[in-house]
Amino acid sequence: MNTTKKLMTSLLALIAAHSALAYDFEVDGLYYNINVDSTLTVTRGLEKYSGDIIIPNTVVHDGKTYTVSDIGYAAFASSDDLTSVVMGDSIKHIISDSFSGSKNLKNVTLNKSVLTIGSYAFAGCSSLTQFTIPDAVTKINEGTFMGCSSLASVTIGDGVTAIGYMSFSDCSCLSEINFGRSVACIGEDAFNNCTGLTRVNIKDLTAWCHIDFAISALANPLYYAHHLFLEGQEITDLTIPETITRIGNLTFNGCSGLTSVDLGNVTSIGYASFSSCSGLKSIDFGETVTTIENSAFSNCSGLTELTFPCSITSIEEYAFYDCDNVTSVQCLSVIPPELQGSHTFSYICYRNATLTVPKNSIVSYKASIYWRQFKKIVESEFCDGVPGDVNGDGEVNIADINAVIDIILSGEPALCGDVNGDGGVNISDVNAIIDIILGGGTSTPNDHEWVDLGLPSGTLWATCNVGASSPEEYGDYFAWGEIEPKEVYDWSTYKWCNGTADTFTKYCDNAYYGSVDNKMVLDSEDDAAYMNWGPEWCTPTMNQIEELCNYCSIQWTIRNEVNGRLFTGPNGKTLFLPAAGYRWNSSLITEGSRGYFWSNALVSVIPDSALAMAFFPDGVHIYSSNYRSIGMTVRAVRVQQ
Repeated sequence: MNTTKKLMTSLLALIAAHSALAYDFEVDGLYYNINVDSTLTVTRGLEKYSGDIIIPNTVVHDGKTYTVSDIGYAAFASSDDLTSVVMGDSIKHIISDSFSGSKNLKNVTLNKSVLTIGSYAFAGCSSLTQFTIPDAVTKINEGTFMGCSSLASVTIGDGVTAIGYMSFSDCSCLSEINFGRSVACIGEDAFNNCTGLTRVNIKDLTAWCHIDFAISALANPLYYAHHLFLEGQEITDLTIPETITRIGNLTFNGCSGLTSVDLGNVTSIGYASFSSCSGLKSIDFGETVTTIENSAFSNCSGLTELTFPCSITSIEEYAFYDCDNVTSVQCLSVIPPELQGSHTFSYICYRNATLTVPKNSIVSYKASIYWRQFKKIVESEFCDGVPGDVNGDGEVNIADINAVIDIILSGEPALCGDVNGDGGVNISDVNAIIDIILGGGTSTPNDHEWVDLGLPSGTLWATCNVGASSPEEYGDYFAWGEIEPKEVYDWSTYKWCNGTADTFTKYCDNAYYGSVDNKMVLDSEDDAAYMNWGPEWCTPTMNQIEELCNYCSIQWTIRNEVNGRLFTGPNGKTLFLPAAGYRWNSSLITEGSRGYFWSNALVSVIPDSALAMAFFPDGVHIYSSNYRSIGMTVRAVRVQQ
């Protein structure tokens, strides 16, 4: 017997033992007690209530008019024939267990003046289908709706600040929750076994301050399109608001439908908080995470890539255990974070995944007792990017100053910190970064237009393709990893192979296809955007493409007689991508009906293909079956300064 059933059994037994509550008088089939302030509490009578009940605002007894203010303890509990309740405007308090176990209660109408709803007030009301909690209520107490197995929709008023322990546990039909603006705390197991939950609407994420033990068995939370970004579908992946700094233990444990997580400003991720999220494919750890606790992402079988920010200092035992499909791990921290055991990652991950570490930090990682368990450890090239970008996040800011200070204090050799190029890492490099931030460092003039769509990452998208001078022009076509257009696009002309798709000389993680170097992301010298437009620009990452699709509304349109997709950002600004088709051999194919745009990433284990965004009149897709020798367009991006 699970915890919920035990609690319900005890609850109903207590109610049964309380067979008849004393009452002061009865009027029109309702029983009342007189309160000390001369208001009335509806209470339990000799017979259980049935049918449709209307609770009046006032009642006349012995010539005196009373105001009805409360619904008493277990007043309507286990009333199997009760079907609906309408409460008058005078009701202020619904006491604990008031309607618990009334299995045929379908409708409850509350007035706006209700202030409190007690623990287990509607527990076990298995026919209740929807509920609106008034704005005046400040807390949903323990077990309030536990076991309401038909409850499909809940609207939580703007006054609610806390959602209590097991308050919606075992509401298996609950598919939609609309949170108010004030929720600051969600209690342990609040949504346990809410297996039907697919949508959570949060009006004001910035009001949240803490999530702990919140959702331990959701089937499909917050995201209901797994790999297609189709026109007309609402995409809602999990974005943690900036005010939350810790994800509590078991918060999203077992959320098998969760596919994408953006951790915002979170600094610590609690025990098993995302464990067994089997559909989770993407994690953005942000730039502030310092600690990932025991089993935090264990058994997340959908993960294939992990990138830890330079802020990370500790990853505990089993944090990524049984994540056997991870093939790429990148750690941006110059100093190896502490791994607190040999089982932080699984044996299969240590054997198959490539660990990429900062340039010149490879000695430190190979010397670490646990990091060195990775069979393949390679150096990153990110230190050769933007001058002053020591941590490799594409920006130059205070985080890079901290990274240089860490290098100085560690005494470890790390030439990434040598910003001024004098061969050492010292306080002069800190000053060099400050100069860059203040505008005294090297910069490249911006001679290409871009649009700020208001995306969370701050990514700026170029308004036209590389090689084009207007948004409607197709521009140049590039094979993946090449920086110049050409006449013929096939394996015989492809730069990084010897004429066939199994003779790769660069960018390969599978020996069947050629020489393995485990490079899966474009180096700057092979990036058409970077090399043609300068170091401020690059080919977009998959995260940037997915962000564009997730946060923008998208429509098929015609601009200046050119077909394409119009992306409208959160701030109302737009980006047009023409349906430029692709080039194969010497032919231009599907122009006007389809658009293809390269990302900077290969397909893992199948390195003859690279990832790209593709769109058609009926939808937008992420494509993985793109031969890298095909000619596609590039829409460059840059990071907001």
